[in-house]
Amino acid sequence: MQRRKYIGSLIAAFALAACQASSSTPRIGTNPDVKPSWQVALGRPIHWMPLFLETGGRAKVIVAPDSDEVVALDARNGRPVWRFANGRRLWADSVAVLGDAVFVAGEGAEVILLDGATGLPRWRRSLQPTDATPLTGLEARSKPVLSGDTIYVPTAGVGSRARVNNARLHAPLVALDFKTGREAWRFQSDSYILRAPAADAQAGVVYVGGNGLSSADIDEGGAMRIYALDQTDGRLLWTYQSSDGLIKSLWADGGRLVFVAYRDFLVGLDAVVGIEVYRRTTGNWVQSFTPLPLTPAPSGLPALAYGSANAFLNLADPRDGRLIWQYNVEGTFNYPIGNAVSDGRTIYFISQRGDLHALDARTGALRWRRATGIEARDGPALGAGHLFVTGADGLVSAFRLP
Repeated sequence: MQRRKYIGSLIAAFALAACQASSSTPRIGTNPDVKPSWQVALGRPIHWMPLFLETGGRAKVIVAPDSDEVVALDARNGRPVWRFANGRRLWADSVAVLGDAVFVAGEGAEVILLDGATGLPRWRRSLQPTDATPLTGLEARSKPVLSGDTIYVPTAGVGSRARVNNARLHAPLVALDFKTGREAWRFQSDSYILRAPAADAQAGVVYVGGNGLSSADIDEGGAMRIYALDQTDGRLLWTYQSSDGLIKSLWADGGRLVFVAYRDFLVGLDAVVGIEVYRRTTGNWVQSFTPLPLTPAPSGLPALAYGSANAFLNLADPRDGRLIWQYNVEGTFNYPIGNAVSDGRTIYFISQRGDLHALDARTGALRWRRATGIEARDGPALGAGHLFVTGADGLVSAFRLP
């Protein structure tokens, strides 16, 4: 099935390239108004998007290279503001900006909250239970979510470069106090990996999804569950099950819960009872989707932006999953990478060939495009009048917006 996806992508890409060749859309190429501001080499590949943080009136770019450190760079000039190293491997896929702090998880189920201004630990905790035998293989290998004064941390028993993989682990979701790191509660799931928690503070519910072992014969995907939990005590409210496989993105608001998983459907659930409301095809492989609070959909909810490997950037309404518009990326096998970002008027993304794009948020019309040559593995960050991009070569680049 996966092979057929790529064959379909190949056919679609050649067809789209032919259409584009006859299109009246101008070939913008490099936009001279989008100027490189600075570039810093960190020496190790960077596989995750940079994060923008402003504390104390100082703007910073947070980057986690494939190594044992997290680096904060001055957004104005790229100079290091602080570096944090733990002496052990840090999981780059766990790094998140939470309020005025930076969350990071390290080998051995350790989680650390860093002060965003100084990079010094505010607190550190081990997620290993203190009243039982340690859970072999337990790690925090996905970004947490902050809701109110609580951080919800997903865990896993498997992961790349982990010392121990334990697919029989019942991975917990752990609720930690933001100020102290004290554990409020943990929910023991039926999954060996949990990813992408989403919280609806108004409803008082946190959602998390993951994969579990199953004896069912599944053609494509894998046994997947989403759990809805009471934010106060972790009480299970409902469970949704499907064969969609590993979750890539999960989002909740306005009575709707939306996810994309391995099978690459955009799926919407009734967030109150966990019943599937819609299932929309995305056209091809999707890396993730991004809610854009400053870009409302017709329903009034934040629009969801996602790139698909058939060379489209899509904007969808999370209420019903219907497309608001599509933008066709120019070039064969040139599709959006990672998350898009928006300032409300313009949506920005980077493509597989390293081209930065700026689209009108209302219509999807191209405003400008700039070739960078960067081999990006994830989307850009936006802040302080710049787009910040990381690359597989270890470079962090800042581009001043027109």
